[in-house]
Amino acid sequence: MTRPEAIRRLIELGIPVPPHHAPDVSTKEAFALLLESACDAFEALLSLLQRKVTIGGSSDHLTSGRAAAAIRMALAQSFVFNTCRAHRLCKHQAGALGLDRDERKVFIAATETLVDVRDINEHAYERKVSSAGRKQKSRMMHDQGNSFGDETSLTIDQGGVLMGPLDLRDVYRAVDRMRSLAGFRMLGDGD
Repeated sequence: MTRPEAIRRLIELGIPVPPHHAPDVSTKEAFALLLESACDAFEALLSLLQRKVTIGGSSDHLTSGRAAAAIRMALAQSFVFNTCRAHRLCKHQAGALGLDRDERKVFIAATETLVDVRDINEHAYERKVSSAGRKQKSRMMHDQGNSFGDETSLTIDQGGVLMGPLDLRDVYRAVDRMRSLAGFRMLGDGD
């Protein structure tokens, strides 16, 4: 019997199903997990770009090219998402993190623009609101020689890993620095 079938049978019998509880995770542990996950995604993306790892699969060049592009974008978006979550915790739960104030300020400043990129990438609008009360569409573009891109595109070349106005490598440096201060290796046994 599958789990859904078992749950349906328990409901039919009137037996309460115990709720699923997520394990208790402290703010510090959540912050460390987000930093580690963001850095892991970006490091995997760099490994792909540097051909340290390859994507296997179809012998059809068109299909494998699309798959590689989709994987690169997914890794970049994972980096953006986890970094933005870490940014939010750092900004709103500072007291629970036990970090140096100056280090927090540097991290928040380095990741602030990424929040706008994430909002546009995931929701197609900026956080800023127009005078008419409507959320504004993206206006952040980058120009890299022959290509133009906004927050919904990923441009990778010798010049950078670009999403919106940002080179994600610059943001990664700030996230990796914070990971060295607050990542898993820095959590004590009592946290």
